[in-house]
Amino acid sequence: MLVDARQFKGYSGLMLWILGCSLVGPALADSTTLAALKQMSIDDLANLEISIASGRPERFGDTAAAVFVITAEDIRRSGATSLPEVLRMVPGLAVGRVDASSSAVSTRGFQTQGANKLLVLIDGRSIYNALFSGVYWESYGIVLQDIERIEVVRGPGAVTWGANAVNGVINIITKRTEETQGTYIGTVAGDKQRQLVARQGGRLGEQGTYRLYAKLHRDDPLPIISGADENGVLWKGGRVGFRADRRIGDDDLMLEGETFREAANANDYTGRYLFGRWEQRKGDGAVGTLQAYYNRLGINNGTADDSEDTFDLSYRWSFAPVGRHTFSVGGGYRWIYTDIDPKSGVQIRSTTRNDQLFSAFIQDDIQLDEQLYLTLGTKLEHNSYTGFEVQPSARLRWLPSDRQTLWAAVSRAVRTPSRAEHDMILTQYPGKVIDIPGLGNVPLIVTLIGNPAMVSEELIAYEAGYRWQATSRLTLDAALFLNDYDRLRTFELTGPPSLSLFPAPALVQQATADNKDHGRTYGLELAAEFRPYDWWRLQGAYSFLHMNIKPDAGGTDNASAQIDEQSPMRQWTLRSSLDVRDDVDLDLWLRYVADIPTLAIDSYITLDARLGWKINAQFDLALVGRNLLDSPHVEYKKFAGLDLEPNTAAIEREVYLMAEWRF
Repeated sequence: MLVDARQFKGYSGLMLWILGCSLVGPALADSTTLAALKQMSIDDLANLEISIASGRPERFGDTAAAVFVITAEDIRRSGATSLPEVLRMVPGLAVGRVDASSSAVSTRGFQTQGANKLLVLIDGRSIYNALFSGVYWESYGIVLQDIERIEVVRGPGAVTWGANAVNGVINIITKRTEETQGTYIGTVAGDKQRQLVARQGGRLGEQGTYRLYAKLHRDDPLPIISGADENGVLWKGGRVGFRADRRIGDDDLMLEGETFREAANANDYTGRYLFGRWEQRKGDGAVGTLQAYYNRLGINNGTADDSEDTFDLSYRWSFAPVGRHTFSVGGGYRWIYTDIDPKSGVQIRSTTRNDQLFSAFIQDDIQLDEQLYLTLGTKLEHNSYTGFEVQPSARLRWLPSDRQTLWAAVSRAVRTPSRAEHDMILTQYPGKVIDIPGLGNVPLIVTLIGNPAMVSEELIAYEAGYRWQATSRLTLDAALFLNDYDRLRTFELTGPPSLSLFPAPALVQQATADNKDHGRTYGLELAAEFRPYDWWRLQGAYSFLHMNIKPDAGGTDNASAQIDEQSPMRQWTLRSSLDVRDDVDLDLWLRYVADIPTLAIDSYITLDARLGWKINAQFDLALVGRNLLDSPHVEYKKFAGLDLEPNTAAIEREVYLMAEWRF
């Protein structure tokens, strides 16, 4: 079981303690922040400072990248209860729910569960997993109410964030503790999920503030249409954590930490982290950031018991402008220790491994004239798998007016091999049988072999975009991209199947990890926001994607054609946010996702609705309905093994009540 009696008492006790602190804590709440965001105009959003594209604060409207920002108000009015649901707002981001716990999240193609070309960070701390390349979304049940905003860049971000920032970067920025003072309790109660969040904020002297939080949740299994896992996936878990902020003059200090446990049937995730950051801001515009974190993630599943310990130290300095130049420099060191205890069907060349990553970058933002800017930069890295990597970028932006931005970019980014691709040997029993005369039906056994000679996957990306704030009520954003990929991962056959007679007759097929695919993708992403009245906000988005992945000459992996069709070609979304009265709001969210031929998933249209009522300054209620049109439907599938029928869960209609107290 996930939470035994002692653990449950521990979580519950902490929640009660947090509530008890409210008797002596300040009676301040974060409703002020929400009210401010609710009043943000299109002008305010265009002037919002973001840092995901260049690593230094810059005006959102002037950014030379395909960026998108999700605010705390967007999250609140979405009615979402998990991070992948929130990310559906991003144009071009494909989010398919697999089961109660897991999702397949990617951008600009290559959608899979645990997509390996998308880098995800929380406050600049990477949660990308080096064991298998990707993000275990089910292990990061972040408290959504603590998020200030989510910055997303579609396209490579390697100069700023390094390897694995290939097709996109997501940075989840949490609120400063001065914005979460007082006591907060949030609950979700529905026919398929329950959730409880408790948070207490207070002061640490004259310049410091803190928050403590705890979260429990349970998501019931979704009905299984087909596949090996007939009972579905029950997802439940809990986490506790803290954050403290302190201002010393113009400097900001932050320290935060968390411990959690999540379980999805036999998959058990445990983790903890400690993260500190020191940010310096000078009067001349220079900004420096020193940060360090330790992170531990443990994964216990049917394949292996894995643990990954990471220590990361980095420093970044953005100089004040000197003439026409604004330089940014930085460097970092990362140490990763992995320990794999293999189970049945799994072998590993070495159960433990120490890896190191050294990095440095330099970037120069050059003002060519009053309206034209050129940003040149490169990231230099040395890792334990492929050695030295260079990831340069050039970005040009033209600002014909303070309401228009045209930009273009060319960049190189790489994805480094994972520990599994390098060292693991996995034997699978796909259930496929072959009739051999004299022996009858003989099972086929497939062995996937890691390859220490694997090199990094490579992307050369060409992008262009246009951002136009037509009026104070209308804004448009368009982005085009063409991506050339080389050295994509494959599994190459080592020869014809061999016949093994002991302990029972079987055909054994071996395939070794390699880099023998290449290809090209291109697409279009559109976003628009229109506010016909102060009390009505409309947001729309459309994306188109075409993929053409091919094997190199002599390549034997025939999965290239499947990669082309494992991501939806078209998506569109329309959101309406209506303030019916000062205390009542109504939100509608209509989404279309095209079919995914490789997985035999039909296209679908969904409608989510939320009716919110602010009863008083302390208490909010919201009734949320999800998947109101197309239920049940399939969004993505979880493969159980090679050639096995994937586990297929039905996404059903769902209704739940959300309640929030602040005092």
